[in-house]
Amino acid sequence: MKYWANINGVQHGPVEKDELIGLGLTPDSYVWREGLEDWVMVQNFGELSHLFAAPEAETPAAPEQAEPVVPPVPEQPQEPSVVPQQQYAPQQPVMQPQVPCPPTNLVWGILTTVFCCQVLGIVSIVYAMQVSSKYHAGDFEGAQRYSDRAAMWSILAIVVGLVVAPFVVLLQFL
Repeated sequence: MKYWANINGVQHGPVEKDELIGLGLTPDSYVWREGLEDWVMVQNFGELSHLFAAPEAETPAAPEQAEPVVPPVPEQPQEPSVVPQQQYAPQQPVMQPQVPCPPTNLVWGILTTVFCCQVLGIVSIVYAMQVSSKYHAGDFEGAQRYSDRAAMWSILAIVVGLVVAPFVVLLQFL
C-alpha cells in the first residue's frame, strides 16, 4: 500500500510503509493513504504507531529455546534511494492551511463596475480574481495584499462615481 507523508510542511509520496522512516517521519508527522478521509497524525494511526513504540523489555530465552548463532553478513554500501519530489494521488486531500482566506471583494468590484466607474471597477475585479489563487498557492501575504487592493479600487470607484454623477446629471440638463 502506498502512503503520503507531510513532514515539516513538505509532502512526500507515494512511498511504501518501510520507506516512511527514511523520510524523517516523526510521531507528530501526518500521513495519508487511499481509503482515509483526511490526514492522520502518525502516533494516532494504528497501522504506523508501532514504528515509534517504546521497545519492550526482552526476557531471557531458556537455553533449549535459544536461536542458532548466525555469523554477521558484512554490510554492502547502499545507494541512496531516490524519493520523487511530490506526486499527488487523485483522491489525496490537501492539508488545509491555518490562515483563513481573506475576502475577495469580487462582489464590490462587480457592483462598482456596473453602477459607479467602469474603469476603476474592472481594476478592482482583476485584483479580486487573484485573491483565491494566491491563497491556495500558499502565498497568504499576497492574498491579503490583493484583497486590500481590490477593496481600495472599489472604494475609489465609488468615490469617483459619487463625485462625477452630479456633473453628468447637470450636463444632461444643458
